[in-house]
Amino acid sequence: MDQHKIDAPRGRTTVTAGVAIVAMAFALGACTGQSQDAPTSATSTVTSSTAPAGSGATSGSAQAEVPAPPADLPTEPSDPKDAPEPLGPVERKKAKPVPLDTEATVAKGVVARVTKVEEVQGEATLPGEVAGDALRVTVTIANDTDETLDLSSAIVNLFHGPDDTPATTLSGPGAEPFPVTVAAGAKGSGTFVFRVAARGVPIHVEVDVAADLTIVAFEGDA
Repeated sequence: MDQHKIDAPRGRTTVTAGVAIVAMAFALGACTGQSQDAPTSATSTVTSSTAPAGSGATSGSAQAEVPAPPADLPTEPSDPKDAPEPLGPVERKKAKPVPLDTEATVAKGVVARVTKVEEVQGEATLPGEVAGDALRVTVTIANDTDETLDLSSAIVNLFHGPDDTPATTLSGPGAEPFPVTVAAGAKGSGTFVFRVAARGVPIHVEVDVAADLTIVAFEGDA
């Protein structure tokens, strides 16, 4: 009876030890599996992180490409001889000067005449003008055509002295521009003041009615 009581605990000890060994082996196997899976996971992570870098580099290369120029563009500079020549000043037709008391033909049916030359004291109203001795010149243009004559761009210039020195215009007294138009069969006049210090000098008056018409001129002593 006593020997059976002593052997019973030994059997339970042996079973317990065996269970412990199996549990330890299972734990070791689990650790070994985890350690083997870790590099695979890391490798997978590295691979997935490097893939976009490769695709990004390819996209950048495509954007950096510069398209080739069209084949039909000239590759050599053009010959300077082929360049258009610059336009020179337009030569205006000028009629031979006539005496101050004579009419001049501007175009068929259009004549101009200096109707009055007066000595006046010029007035300085606008910037740059200098008051002093001046000549006031009145010019009349007759339109004997069947159409209205445009005088919107008509101008009068005066030159004086032996060297035909250009005279500057003044705003008065009594200056009056040409009318904008002159009806068929009518006349239009304009009065212009020029700074001329010397008295009794020869003058040269030019009347320019329009760019496509002849410039007429009058000469004589003031």
